[in-house]
Amino acid sequence: MSKKRLFIIDSMAMAFRNFHAIRPLSTSQGVPVNAVYGSLMFLAGLIEKEKPDYFVFATDSQEKTFRHDFYEAYKANRSDMPEDLAIQLPLLYRLFESFQAPLLKESGLEADDLIGSLVHQFASPDLHCYIVSGDKDFMQLVCDNVSLYQPKKGGEVALIENGGVFEKFGCSPKQVIDILALIGDSSDNVPGVPGIGDKGAAKLIAEFGSLDNIYLNLDKISNARQRKGLEENKELAYLSQRLVTIKVDCTVPWGLADFACNPETAVANPQLLGFVEEMEFKSYTEKVRSRLKAQSAAKEKAETAALHAPETLVEGPLAPPREVNDYRLVTTEEDFQKLLGDIQNVPAFAFDTETTGLDRIASVPIGLSLSFHSGSACYVPIIEKDRVLSEDRVKFYIQEILGRPGQLKVAHNAKFDIQMLGNIG
Repeated sequence: MSKKRLFIIDSMAMAFRNFHAIRPLSTSQGVPVNAVYGSLMFLAGLIEKEKPDYFVFATDSQEKTFRHDFYEAYKANRSDMPEDLAIQLPLLYRLFESFQAPLLKESGLEADDLIGSLVHQFASPDLHCYIVSGDKDFMQLVCDNVSLYQPKKGGEVALIENGGVFEKFGCSPKQVIDILALIGDSSDNVPGVPGIGDKGAAKLIAEFGSLDNIYLNLDKISNARQRKGLEENKELAYLSQRLVTIKVDCTVPWGLADFACNPETAVANPQLLGFVEEMEFKSYTEKVRSRLKAQSAAKEKAETAALHAPETLVEGPLAPPREVNDYRLVTTEEDFQKLLGDIQNVPAFAFDTETTGLDRIASVPIGLSLSFHSGSACYVPIIEKDRVLSEDRVKFYIQEILGRPGQLKVAHNAKFDIQMLGNIG
C-alpha cells in the first residue's frame, strides 16, 4: 500500500509570491486578479502533478497572536498589504473553495503554528505531509514524514528534506530554531543577537550543538566580538528563540477526512468553471469545460453499463420515515447541564450549524442543531438576540459537547460546519 500524502498550503505566502511574480492583470471591470491567476495556475499544476490524497489551505488569524503578549514589537515593522492584493483576498478565498479544499484559521494563531500543529498531529509512517511554502522557518519541522515543498521561479519546485536543511543552515532540522534565534529575522522584527550572521550562527551551533550549550561555554568562544555580543544580549537570544519556535501542540478541530481530495474533480467542477469565467481567464475556462465534458461522458458510459448489469433484488419492508417528537431549545445553564448528561453516554450523535451565509470566511454560525437519539433533537442558539447566556459561555458548552473524545460525530458537510465554528473561535 502506497503512503498517503497531505499537502498544506501556506495561503498568504502563496498570495504574496504570486502578486509580486505575475505582471499586473485586471478584469474588464478593472478588478486586479494577478495574484488570483498566479495562484490558480500554481495550485492546478500541483494537483495535476502530485495528485494529493489530502489538500488544505491555512491562513493567519486577524487577531494579535500569543507572540505579541510577550513581545509587542513582533512584526511591528511590516508595512500595510498592497491595496491591489488586499482587494484580491476574497477572490482567493473563493478560488480555494473552488478547488474543493477547506481554508483553515484559528483565533490567535499564525498560519505557521496552525501548519505546525497539523503536521504534528497527522504526519506518520502512513502519511507524508508536504508544507507548501517558501518560508525558511518551516525547516524546523522537516523530518522523515514532513517535507518542505518550496515554489521557485519558472514553475520549478524545491523539495526540502533533511539534506536540504543542512545545505541551507549547516545544521539538522532540530537545530534550526537556535540558528534562527541567533540570526534573527528582520521581516518579522525578531532581533536575534547583534553581530552574528548566518555563517557565524552555523559555526557556533556546529561547535556547541545548541543555544543552551553556547551560553554554558561562552569562555570557549574565540571570536571576541561574538562572545561580547552573546554576553550582552542573552535576553534577546532567548526572546528570539521563543519568537521563531513554531507551535506544534495547538488543538486542531479537524480530522484527516476533512481534507480528502479528489484530484480529478478538484481541477474540474462547476464551481471552478463559474469562478474562472467570472475572472475572465479564457484559456483556463476552456480547459475546465473540456474536462467537465470528459467527466460527463465517462459518467454516462458508466451509467449505461450499470443499466445493463444484472439486477439485485432487495427483500424486506422499507423502514418508515422517522419523526422528531422530542425537540428542545437549549439556552440556560440547566439546559446545557441536562444536554451534557444526556449526550455523554451515547456512542454517536449528529450536528449541523445554522449560519449567516455560505462564505467560509465571512459567515458565522447563528445556532447549532444536535441529535443523539432517533426522534430527538435540540437547538443551541449562538446569535445574541436568541441566546440567554454569554457568547463565551455558550462557546464553552459547545466545545464540551463537540470536543468529547471517543464519540462519533456525524455531519452532512463537516468541513463547512467546522470552519463556521472556527470563525467564532
